[in-house]
Amino acid sequence: NIDVRFGGNTSLPFEVVIESSGVSIAGGCVRNWATNGMRIGASNPTLTNFTFQNNAAAAVTMDLVSNPTIGGVTMSGNFVNALNLDGGSLPANAVWDDADIVYRLTGDVTVPAGRTLTLGAGQIVKSSVSAEPSLIVAGRLLANGTAAQPVIFTSDKDDAAGGDTLNDGAQTPFGGESGGVRFLVFGRLRRRAVELAEIRLRLNNSPALRLLRSPNAAEILRFLHQLALNVEIDRGEICACLRQRES
Repeated sequence: NIDVRFGGNTSLPFEVVIESSGVSIAGGCVRNWATNGMRIGASNPTLTNFTFQNNAAAAVTMDLVSNPTIGGVTMSGNFVNALNLDGGSLPANAVWDDADIVYRLTGDVTVPAGRTLTLGAGQIVKSSVSAEPSLIVAGRLLANGTAAQPVIFTSDKDDAAGGDTLNDGAQTPFGGESGGVRFLVFGRLRRRAVELAEIRLRLNNSPALRLLRSPNAAEILRFLHQLALNVEIDRGEICACLRQRES
């Protein structure tokens, strides 16, 4: 159990830096840091029963190489109550399955051809409203949600999912605030790819789910109708716009 507090400056932007896969921390607190609370880089640590409190930037930041195991995490009073993901392209297959912490996109994240991104049940992925990044899928996306624990893609202003991410009190999110998910489809799209996933806040003329350059338009349209999506064709692209739902 550790309690790390009251540190940080421009030359030391993280209070705790984990760069070893063998690290396991059970219990503790990182608080009142002048910048980010923790940095996870090129490692697969285990973090349980941990608190991030009153840090002046994000609770946690992480690169696209790492695959931590995180559970029982509490975040409050941080400038960003979430795990901020670096933008870029996945260098290998990746798994985001830490339902106890919000994953927040700060820049476009691309799943390149030949790679798979798997999202565990209950995982919440939010997009920064200021940057409006997207999850761009040229490879494969498996969102393994359940009826009780769907995978959710939404805006970081959507406090109904994952709590007050921006630490700005109760907010009402609006359509167009989430960058959404873009599929670059060259082969067959399988229903399993986004089964039991919710994609919120990109409505009407702002597509929540976009499928580009697909040779299987008819099949994809049938697939989207099965997912209860509104579908429209716009400038040769296949755009799927979710019906607006109350949280």
